[in-house]
Amino acid sequence: MSSELVISSQLNWEPIVLDGKTIEGIYSKTLRYAQDKKRPIRLLLKIEAGASYPAHNYPGGDELFVLEGEVNYGKYLLKKDDYLLVPPNPSLVVFSNIGCIMLFALAK
Repeated sequence: MSSELVISSQLNWEPIVLDGKTIEGIYSKTLRYAQDKKRPIRLLLKIEAGASYPAHNYPGGDELFVLEGEVNYGKYLLKKDDYLLVPPNPSLVVFSNIGCIMLFALAK
């Protein structure tokens, strides 16, 4: 395995698209892409104040770390520097009242 440097400040925030529809107020920067899965597995996510992501699940679970702001992730209110490990197959709604930026990792 070789080192891979991503300078996130040089990436553009891209809108999140789910089932062909853009999710208003939620953007991502892909840090790591899994070619075998054909999807990003490490992302920076930006959720604007008042934005939400519909109930969804990730079969392998996910992990997140809040860098700025706060986010409601299912039953949890996460604030700056909070980390959450989510087990496989949750069905969670995500929203932010004040906005946030978080590091998001999907299981491979």
